[in-house]
Order: sequence, then C-alpha cells, then structure tokens
Amino acid sequence: MHRTWGLRVESNIFYKIIGHALLVDWWEQGSTIRNNVIISVSGAEGLSSPEMLAPAGVYTFSPTNVI
Repeated sequence: MHRTWGLRVESNIFYKIIGHALLVDWWEQGSTIRNNVIISVSGAEGLSSPEMLAPAGVYTFSPTNVI
C-alpha cells in the first residue's frame, strides 16, 4: 500500500504472513480497510526491527484511514 491515496482493501484473506499483513505508512491517506481476514501473522527471528519481531495484522501511522 505504499504511497496510495483513497485505496480500498476489502474482502481479502491474508494467511501465513511474516511481518505486518497490512502496513499503512504516513504517505497512505484516506484508505479504507474492511471485511478482511488475517490468519497466522508471525515475526521473523534474527531481525531487529520491531515490525518483524512483533508484527500486527494491520499497522497504521495515519489517522486519516478507516479500519
């Protein structure tokens, strides 16, 4: 979802994801994320970034997105 505006992510299944399933950075604004299923999100050993050690299903920085 890098550098998108007004993107809609709907009705998807995310399965066995390493790291965040959906990472919404400051650049992405006005996006809508709904009706998605996220199963089995895991971290990757040996990496030091927080995103890889303790990932989230949906991780967002911008308050302009609807989740």
